[in-house]
Amino acid sequence: MIEIITVLLIGLIIGIITGFIPGLHPNTLIPIILPLALLMEPLSFAVLAVSVSITSQFFEFIKTIYFGAPDEGSIMATQPAHELLLEGRGLEAVKLLCIGALGAIFLTSTAMMPLILIIPIIYSHVKNYVPMMLVLISIHFILREKNRIGWALLVFIASGITGFVVLRNNLMNEPLLAMLTGFFGASILIKNVGKGVQVPEQLQRIIVDIDKKTIMSGVIKALAATSIITIIPAVGPSQASLIANEVSKVKNKREYLITIGGINTADVIYSLIALITINKARSGMIELIKQNTALVLTDYLILIICIIITGIISYFLVIETAKRINKKISRINYSKFSLIILLFIGTLVTIINGILGLIVFMICTCIGIIANKKRINKSHLLASLVVPTISYYIL
Repeated sequence: MIEIITVLLIGLIIGIITGFIPGLHPNTLIPIILPLALLMEPLSFAVLAVSVSITSQFFEFIKTIYFGAPDEGSIMATQPAHELLLEGRGLEAVKLLCIGALGAIFLTSTAMMPLILIIPIIYSHVKNYVPMMLVLISIHFILREKNRIGWALLVFIASGITGFVVLRNNLMNEPLLAMLTGFFGASILIKNVGKGVQVPEQLQRIIVDIDKKTIMSGVIKALAATSIITIIPAVGPSQASLIANEVSKVKNKREYLITIGGINTADVIYSLIALITINKARSGMIELIKQNTALVLTDYLILIICIIITGIISYFLVIETAKRINKKISRINYSKFSLIILLFIGTLVTIINGILGLIVFMICTCIGIIANKKRINKSHLLASLVVPTISYYIL
């Protein structure tokens, strides 16, 4: 028990680092975390992996809202969260995302046993149609752009070719770091630098203007959308948020933020369920559990308890951290701050992936800038994952 508590706390610390620092992701630290599997009991290592994943998801909200450097899971939160930030309500945006994230943990945990029974049945019926489903989903989202279909198609093709070349040829150590930080982080940071954005004085008291019914609605939509992406590879949290909005219209940006927060953490638990039922790992950290542990069902129940504990601790840590940032963010020159973060990410990509990684990073940044300029939904950039997945099935 002492070892479980210790590794949970270590996972919290690592998750804070990967979630808070722009450009970092739990997958980035896999080469560092992997050797620990040799030193730990299988269950302890699994606790470490889920603790890192959950904590990182929570702290990612801070860099999405205040730093303008989202990871793939929170890119759809960028616009509504940034709007609240510019209204002086950045702290409210953090609280809404955290409410959704913690609510999804509780609700998904209680629904775990039925999901364990249902997911294998659904997967057995759809697994042979995954390429077709990915193509249809991609076409649907492109057609949603209406008068910007041409630009959406261009962004999709450019992203897909980039992902296919990079991922199918194993060109670098951490290809997702170079691609995703370029697509979703650097492209936004450059926009902040160029426009000279200045954050207004922030409200210091958290005001969440939303009722319990809307909160529950947002969390349920998050779970429903995540259940869809669990059985379809390469469809991530950002597409899940679009699916949630498409199937049942989200009322406003506050409910939308709750849904996105819920999708992020629900995805971790659903990934565990997918590992148990269909032996599929949807993330790098869950893949570590798959490759380095042999767990029984009771171990997974312990993991769920650890996820709940980690979620509660992370919730309060993120709120307190956001309060401190909230007091100082308006005094910072946001353009210079964005430039510093941009240089940091570029340096990190180069150190990990070399010059080739920097080139890929720059290409992806340019594609991301096109999506920004033409107001194309940035989920099309995830063709960088969808196209290689389709090719895996058909080539």
